[in-house]
Amino acid sequence: MNPSEGRMGVAAGVRGRTGRALRWFIAVGLLLGFGWFFATRLDPAALVRALGGADYRLVLLCAVGHMVILHPLKAWRWSLMLAPMQRISPWTLYQYNLAGCAATNVLPARSGQAVRVVLVCRHGLPVTGAIAVVVLEEILNASVLALIALPLPF
Repeated sequence: MNPSEGRMGVAAGVRGRTGRALRWFIAVGLLLGFGWFFATRLDPAALVRALGGADYRLVLLCAVGHMVILHPLKAWRWSLMLAPMQRISPWTLYQYNLAGCAATNVLPARSGQAVRVVLVCRHGLPVTGAIAVVVLEEILNASVLALIALPLPF
């Protein structure tokens, strides 16, 4: 044991490993629990009918459009919002955006947003600034969605 660490250094290391293992255990438990919940309520015949009637060319077109148009635009917008605090290249932010989307797909809630905050903070950005940009981005997303939905009642 390093004398400068003292008892707290060792305890913090054990607590860190235990906490990480506990978080993984909880995440896997939630994944299995939700998987079981949805699998037991799934109508296989309806799923087969829905997949059989899908036009996969449209699915492919949407996926390519999402990767080629939407994600680069989001990265560019994010670089503009982060510019007063820290300049990060849009290509780097594009990769962080994809990492956030991947995390959102496999982790509960909107955890991809937290992943993006952690990644941009590696560049020396203050955590509060990164969180503020994510919140602003969500407000912009909700505003655009509201504008798109505005004519629906009419």
